Amino acid sequence: MNIVRRQVSAYPQGHPVVRSSADRAISTLQHLHSHGPKVTIGVARDRLLFDATPLDSKNPVFQDYARALFAHGIIGHCLQQGLTAEELCLFYRLLACKPEELLSQGGVSAVMAKAGLRHLTVMLLDHSLFKTQEVSSPEEPGPSSQGSEQPWDRLAGALFRLSTKTAARPDISPAPITMEELVTVLNIQTQGMTPGEAGGYEQAVAEFIRELVAGAPCQGTYGEGLHQFATLIGQLQPTIRRQLLASALSALQAHQPHAGPILGHFSSEVLADAVKTLDARQAIPPFILQVLQQLASHGSGTEPLGQENPLSPSDAAATGKLEELLTEHGADAYVPPDYQAVLRELPERSQPARSLPPEAIQEMMAGLQAQCLEGRLCRILCHLLRYPTDSERASRLMEPLQSLVHKLIDMGHFDVLVDIHRDFAAPVSNAGASGNNFLNAIFSGPNFVRGIMSKLAASSVAQRQDIFILIGQVGAPFIPLLLDSLAEEQDRSVRYKYLALLRDMGSSARDEIISRLQDPRWHLVRNLVTLLRDLGDPGIVDVLEPLLHHANERVRQEALKTGLHFQDPRAETVLLRELGATGAAPSLWSILLARNSRDPRVLARLLALLREGGLTEARCSVRLKVIATLGDLGNPEALSGLKQVLFGVNLLHPFRHRRLQYQILDTLKSFPPETVAGIRHRLVCSLRPDLRGLRQRAIQLKIGTAT
Repeated sequence: MNIVRRQVSAYPQGHPVVRSSADRAISTLQHLHSHGPKVTIGVARDRLLFDATPLDSKNPVFQDYARALFAHGIIGHCLQQGLTAEELCLFYRLLACKPEELLSQGGVSAVMAKAGLRHLTVMLLDHSLFKTQEVSSPEEPGPSSQGSEQPWDRLAGALFRLSTKTAARPDISPAPITMEELVTVLNIQTQGMTPGEAGGYEQAVAEFIRELVAGAPCQGTYGEGLHQFATLIGQLQPTIRRQLLASALSALQAHQPHAGPILGHFSSEVLADAVKTLDARQAIPPFILQVLQQLASHGSGTEPLGQENPLSPSDAAATGKLEELLTEHGADAYVPPDYQAVLRELPERSQPARSLPPEAIQEMMAGLQAQCLEGRLCRILCHLLRYPTDSERASRLMEPLQSLVHKLIDMGHFDVLVDIHRDFAAPVSNAGASGNNFLNAIFSGPNFVRGIMSKLAASSVAQRQDIFILIGQVGAPFIPLLLDSLAEEQDRSVRYKYLALLRDMGSSARDEIISRLQDPRWHLVRNLVTLLRDLGDPGIVDVLEPLLHHANERVRQEALKTGLHFQDPRAETVLLRELGATGAAPSLWSILLARNSRDPRVLARLLALLREGGLTEARCSVRLKVIATLGDLGNPEALSGLKQVLFGVNLLHPFRHRRLQYQILDTLKSFPPETVAGIRHRLVCSLRPDLRGLRQRAIQLKIGTAT
């Protein structure tokens, strides 16, 4: 069940891997249901109980599963008889949601009821049973001071309890706790932090941010508490500092207008470290990432922490502008008010031009530095080039445009190139046909293609995704380099991405792929054969015919699979050869490929393999594969051979023969019920003691009965 839970969150809905794991879980659960209609599994934080019996508390699988349920307040769930694989996957898909999302829809039980989960019920933790009580020493006043406690005091107490492993006792809180003590215990806690502890820190910081925002909704002033938090962040070790800072950034996503003033309290060094480390893990919300990059790269952070006044007048003006920027959700389009005033004073064409004072120039540059100027200029040139008045003008625009495009590549602004190509590279009208030719020449030229491919290895995860999008948009010019990289790439995930891109390019890649089928590297040839099969063109069977006799077995396997896919008679002949002559043991992969054949000779050869040779371990493996393949074919003509093995006896190897019999029973489900009804009747009515287990299995599987 834990494997199913993890796979549901890792694979898309309907993936066969998830369904296979869920079917195995349900099959195992059916054995437990033989002792009763319900199976109850209790949860105690990171431990499991099976029908009130504690399971191994040190088992990491039990701990992982228990934590996943307890995170949603589930202290037990009951699995009733009749639970299906679909219901089990649906339950784990709900667990993959954040607890807040389920609470906003009425809670776990309400969501499960809406989803139609009838055979799985949960028991939830009743928080009304718990009460908190302030414990005071005889010398100190009672809990009357609770109402005057500030957000920073509550945050410091929560962080201290989490770091000292006393989070379950909210009544234990240091009073007072100094900054040095808090920094010390947090830095010690850096080693060996578990995911559950990290979630506790995130919740504490989120509550602190919420209280700050609620306390200053209009004035934009957040008091000494934010200054204390910024001071704490600056003194922590990198690991715990990034954890707390990531929690703060995630919490600010729900309070976007306040993000600018709050981030203004952190030093430039802290923000730069956040951009460098957290962005690599994609832990920063996109709108905050843009602000952090601007603050860190242009030194817009506050003065070093520890000053009396955490927000100077100049900082207040800067954060005010930043707040306006975040409110409008348009960082790239932001124009400072001073720059707007300068633009309004620019002379008209009829007036003589006048030079700007140095102060105005500096203000203009300060407003422009935060934008990707190369991308803006590139867009302007593309627009001019798309509607040129003459070829001479277009030629003059080509050189600066090419220079800007390659500068964007060097700077890693692949997202800008994606947008530019999407907006300008597609033809729109005959009037812009010549301009489109110039643009396509830039985005499909060898320098552009080589420049993009050379950046793949050193790019970040986000940049790599933009590169793949750009390659997919440009298309055919990248095919030769993609095939070259496919042969050399060591990262399997990147190779899969290359194959997906080439597959999406379709028939435009066909000729280039065929020209490389003689490459001596067998792994490349195998991938090329797979690509050609995915094109869906039956004409490729003539091209692949020589590969049916390739020296490498894996290449022969892919070529044979492709030929059978397109029902090539030559592939059927080669398959018969691979299945071996009489008395010879074939390869297991050739037996599996036989399920794609409809040749009667192949069926006859498979039935012969059920009778040939003794029942050694190797021969037993061959026969098990043959039985599975016959089930996939579903041809009733195979039932006579299967029946001989099912009712036969092997005195030398009874256990291996029993494995074959049970495999045949499972395979009979693939045949039409009316064709196997006679086999079921004979098996159920048989009095042979050695067939008792098979009779029970046939009744359980309902072999030969209509569903």
